[in-house]
Amino acid sequence: MKKALPFLFISFLIIISSAATAVVADEPYDPPTLNVEMPTSITPNSDISIKVNIQNTTGTRMWRSKVYIDVNSIPSNIRQYLEFFDTEEYLTYHLAQQGFKDVLYPDEEADVAFRIKANSNIPALTIPIYIVLETEIGLCDEGCAPYRRTMEYDITVLRDDPNLFLELGMDEVRLNVGDCYIAKGNFSMTYSITNTSQTSAFNVELSVEDTLIPLSSTITPQMPITIIKPENGIDGTLYVATGNISPGTYTIKLDATYDDFYGKTFSTSDSFAIVVVSNAYELLEQGELFLLSCEYENALSSFEQARALYEEVEYTELSTRCYQRTEYVNGILMFFEAQDLYHAGSYSEAKDSYELAKIHYQNANDCTGASLCSDAIFSIENMGAGGQTSVEDDNGGFSLLEIALSIIVLGLIGLLALSTKGKK
Repeated sequence: MKKALPFLFISFLIIISSAATAVVADEPYDPPTLNVEMPTSITPNSDISIKVNIQNTTGTRMWRSKVYIDVNSIPSNIRQYLEFFDTEEYLTYHLAQQGFKDVLYPDEEADVAFRIKANSNIPALTIPIYIVLETEIGLCDEGCAPYRRTMEYDITVLRDDPNLFLELGMDEVRLNVGDCYIAKGNFSMTYSITNTSQTSAFNVELSVEDTLIPLSSTITPQMPITIIKPENGIDGTLYVATGNISPGTYTIKLDATYDDFYGKTFSTSDSFAIVVVSNAYELLEQGELFLLSCEYENALSSFEQARALYEEVEYTELSTRCYQRTEYVNGILMFFEAQDLYHAGSYSEAKDSYELAKIHYQNANDCTGASLCSDAIFSIENMGAGGQTSVEDDNGGFSLLEIALSIIVLGLIGLLALSTKGKK
């Protein structure tokens, strides 16, 4: 009997060892099956309903199973437009609360549902949704093999924004100065707002942006307009009254705001200029026209007269502008004089004139003209003996300075044409 006891003890250990080996979770298994239903597209201000069906197709048990939406993996710039409600579900946790095992047996299945809301401000973009299953697979009650699976789905936000086009009846309104060198007046202009898209625009509001001048306005028809349907529009009138304003150009901007069906606000704008003119302003404009026509003496006279009038009333901004335009014309005239002196063989005098032209260009803040004069001065200073450095062929050739100055003159003419066109 005593000899039998060791044999029975060893047999008992073998049986216990075999039983323990049978419940470990390291044997191969098939993955569980997830079926997800969710929309592929949505519109703003709507819910995203997500249904997930989980089937235990592993051939063994699934313990402590959880399905959830990985909210943190959604980029923050998209997440800011979303509101999350039901995003996590334990499949059999309710069983554990009732004293049963928290387990999903082979071939069993469970259904869960989640809800996300996209707000009215969400733009047209793609929302990545990450569905995650976390569970433990195996026969044991504790210490089974962990399993995690993530599935990604994309939802496209459809947004057909309404597009309104605002157009004013005039680009510019001119007022003449009166006493004390100021202007005060009133005027009106027409406008139109057209819906050029395939969706309606709601709560259309037209307003004048804050200005730096005293100004009041009235808009008809009365705002806001409840709705402008696709391919439709409205016509109206803007009435403006100004306070006392000085000569100059003032930009007035009109803003049209409107909502889409989901409540998101959009905007468009257009602008016009109020130009307060005086004798000085008209002289300034006339000088620009003379300059554009290459009538330099007439341009110089107009700029000088305008400057004198502006200085008389201490209008610094436009008097400075007239001074710069005067210096620009003086630079052109002095450059031409330098050219004549050079071709007459008076190189020293030509250099002096180029230097004076350069000063005029610098006073006019024209760095390109000043640079051209510097090139001409450099060429004269580096002339060879006898005042000529030539590249000659059998017919006599040209001096290098003549070639350089010809290039400079062509460049100056092109610059002048572009500059005067831009100043118009």
